[in-house]
Amino acid sequence: MLRVSDLRELRYDDVSGDHVVIAQQKTQKVIRVRLTDTAKRIIAARKEANPNHVYILQLDSKRSTGKPVSRSKLHEEISYAGQKLGLNLSTHSMRKSKPTIGYEDGADIAVISKALGHKSLASTLHRRDTGQG
Repeated sequence: MLRVSDLRELRYDDVSGDHVVIAQQKTQKVIRVRLTDTAKRIIAARKEANPNHVYILQLDSKRSTGKPVSRSKLHEEISYAGQKLGLNLSTHSMRKSKPTIGYEDGADIAVISKALGHKSLASTLHRRDTGQG
């Protein structure tokens, strides 16, 4: 449920055991996100394949050496993965999916709001009602 600005900036140093701990760029709130077993395997495989990388989503092109993947490249790759799965995916739809499912299953909207890093419950409810994230 990370914003694209936070997702692309994830560093290997942000991973602590079963969690990623980061300060959100938009709100400056420090959040702790639990990693799934699949996410942990992917991160470990990327680190093994790219031991000199700082960022989890880092490329080796001349333009991007030592920098995280660009927003446009991240959008492109997520869209491509979605096409392969027969889904219409974007970084924003990925951010909204879990909270929407949780809300529909009866999860506490206050917990969802906190997980999304929204400043107010009203903001979460507005975005849910309008289809925004």
